[in-house]
Amino acid sequence: GSSSSGQPCVVDGGGETRDARTAGIRAAGEGGEPFTLGLVPPTVDCAPYAAAPACALHVRPGAAVPGADGLSWATAFSDVQDALDRATCGCEVWIAGGTYTPTRSLDAPGTAADPRNRSFVLWPGAHVYGGFVGNEADRPSIATGASETILSGDLGQAGVRDDDAYHVVIGADGAELGSVTLRWGNANGLEA
Repeated sequence: GSSSSGQPCVVDGGGETRDARTAGIRAAGEGGEPFTLGLVPPTVDCAPYAAAPACALHVRPGAAVPGADGLSWATAFSDVQDALDRATCGCEVWIAGGTYTPTRSLDAPGTAADPRNRSFVLWPGAHVYGGFVGNEADRPSIATGASETILSGDLGQAGVRDDDAYHVVIGADGAELGSVTLRWGNANGLEA
């Protein structure tokens, strides 16, 4: 939705309308009460994206080219999280078909690393779309069903569920995820 000022907004479970650009990352807690996960977007340089008339950050499988900035398919990121972090600059994220695994650790600083505690982290107001072949100039030119984009939690041995990510994606208020398949999350064993 949008507010009377035309800014994106969200209505939370309590019926409160908030500006989606400043809404926090939330998840359901005990009794259905929301709580903040404490995740903070990393600081990124938005200068390269400010001049783009319609900013889209591109991601494609394989190794990124040196100096990748995501502003075209030729300079696409290979790590989805690189694009998600820069989406805070007001850019959409376009992901070409392929399978991607999360790289963002959710382990608290100073704690032992848990290899399963990695997720794709969406930031408030992010707009993320998959299904691209990798040559499109705009989102409407996506051929429906042409190229499946899979965000996979299959982090360890292929086909073994006990070593998959606890959560494939961590959502955020006002974030949109479209034309993407989520696979192989296994939310067991993580103590709160």
